[in-house]
Amino acid sequence: MVLNEVRLYDILRLEDGRTAQVVELLDKNAFLVDVEIDNEYDTILVKKKQIAEIKPDAMARRVSQIRKWFQDDPTDQRLARAYALVERQYSYYWHDEDWYWDDEIEHARAKGKTRVWSELLDELEAEIFSRLSVVPPKSWESFQEYVDAIAPFMNRFGYTYGDYRWGAPIVNSEKDDRSVPS
Repeated sequence: MVLNEVRLYDILRLEDGRTAQVVELLDKNAFLVDVEIDNEYDTILVKKKQIAEIKPDAMARRVSQIRKWFQDDPTDQRLARAYALVERQYSYYWHDEDWYWDDEIEHARAKGKTRVWSELLDELEAEIFSRLSVVPPKSWESFQEYVDAIAPFMNRFGYTYGDYRWGAPIVNSEKDDRSVPS
C-alpha cells in the first residue's frame, strides 16, 4: 500500500486497528501520536510501516484551503479577508489554551491547534507588513501597538478591530470580494 505524506494532526488507523492523531513529526518515517490505551490517551512512537491508513485532519485541511485560496488570487482585499478568517480561528484556540490549563491533554491539543493556525497567521501577517512597507519590531510593546500597525491595511477593506478580532466589513458594492475558501 502506498501512503501519502503524514502531516501534523492527521488521523491514522494503525495496523493493529487503533486510531491515533499525529502530534509531532520526527522525520518522514517516524511520528509521535496520541492514541487511546485503556480509556486514557498516551503519546507513543509510530513508524510509517505501522500505519494502515491516513485521514487528513479537517483543521489542517482547512488551513491548506485558506492558504491556496489566497495564493490563487493574492489581492490586497483577499489578503485582508484571509487574515481576518485565520486570526479568528487562532484566537479561538489560543483562548482554549487558557481554558484547559488544568487538563494536560486538552491543553496540549489546544496548543497544537493554535500552532497550526499561528503558522498561517504569521505568513499572512508578514505579507501585510510587506505590502505596507513596514518592518515590524522583534517584539511589540503592547498588543494595541500590534493592532495599530495592522489597522491601516485592514481598515482599507472595512475591517475593524474589536472584541479581540477583526470584524467583517459591511458589503459596499457588488465588487466586494466576499468569497470564502472552499
